[in-house]
Amino acid sequence: MLEYKFLIENLHKSFGEKKVLKGVELKIEKGLSVVILGGSGVGKSVFLKTLIGLLRPDLGKVFVDGVDIFSLKEKELNEFRKKFGMCFQEGALFDSMTVYENIAFPLIRHKELPKEKIKDRVMECLEIVKLKGVEDKFPSELSGGMRRRVGFARAIALKPEILLFDEPTTGLDPVMTSLIAETIKDLMKGDDVTAITITHDLQAASIIADKIAMLFDGKIIFYGKKEEFWESQEPAVVQFRTSNPKGPWTEEEI
Repeated sequence: MLEYKFLIENLHKSFGEKKVLKGVELKIEKGLSVVILGGSGVGKSVFLKTLIGLLRPDLGKVFVDGVDIFSLKEKELNEFRKKFGMCFQEGALFDSMTVYENIAFPLIRHKELPKEKIKDRVMECLEIVKLKGVEDKFPSELSGGMRRRVGFARAIALKPEILLFDEPTTGLDPVMTSLIAETIKDLMKGDDVTAITITHDLQAASIIADKIAMLFDGKIIFYGKKEEFWESQEPAVVQFRTSNPKGPWTEEEI
């Protein structure tokens, strides 16, 4: 019997007259790395923010571990969010803090741990993302790819059950894209973590994904193993996969 980490039912979200999500349905199995693909402006980040309750849908439900997150009161939802580790574009680091202080921040805020335990966990996280030796540097001293990996290290500090990545490879060259994608894959090892990555990067998706979902015209039009994605003949999938300007996407949606 499949165990679902996420159940998304009939999710709708509009901003004024612009309908972004138009009845999204998706079931994400526990322990998988799922990539949500789609062109710019199709609502991938809106979808991601809805999954953690940062945006409330106009209609529909999001169940995480069987809990309807929008039935929770604000204090309960804030507590529930401890299940999540969120990785934003560029890492969203505190510029005035060192790398060490950035990664230690959630441990100090949410855990009552002695300094030595915090230090051990920070160094462990840096080792996982292959950044030993940068703990005393400030974000401004790091490359874009390094800042993102520090963001990953901070996101896993509390050992969350769910990792969410918002466009983790945007603006990176192909070599750094592969490194970031391999790092995300490494973060999945050993702890039965469920990961959702929002991207339009096929190179990254091919490395990260166990399964791929395709968001198009406000709905999920494909969900399956990544091998099935490459073989799908769904017109919007083919257009996205082949970078063909002629297809179901309108000029506004590309």
